[in-house]
Amino acid sequence: MSYTAQQADGLAYAASAKKKQASSTSLAGKKGNVRRRLPRGHRECGKAVEDYIKASGHSAYASTPMYALNNSWSYICGSALNRRSIKEAEALALRACENGTRKWKNAFGGKCSIYASK
Repeated sequence: MSYTAQQADGLAYAASAKKKQASSTSLAGKKGNVRRRLPRGHRECGKAVEDYIKASGHSAYASTPMYALNNSWSYICGSALNRRSIKEAEALALRACENGTRKWKNAFGGKCSIYASK
């Protein structure tokens, strides 16, 4: 199959338009819908928040309420990154957080909730 110059230009334009559209819809660097204050620098959960913000697709961060214990913050968190939809990301983040509460059930008995999603 051969293409004329005009057809080739049209294909190049379509490819560049798709590339621009994909880059303009990236969620990387955005916090999205923040429902509660996000922790920063608190070990694993702080890293989970940083990864959530860096994620380019639909993502969510869930956590139990934060409380002070022996001069430090204590809570359990979960996240889901780069999923097909916000709904899927939120469900998986809640599941990850709830699994953590079962694993460390003696550490904290609070309920997991979505802190942020995009």
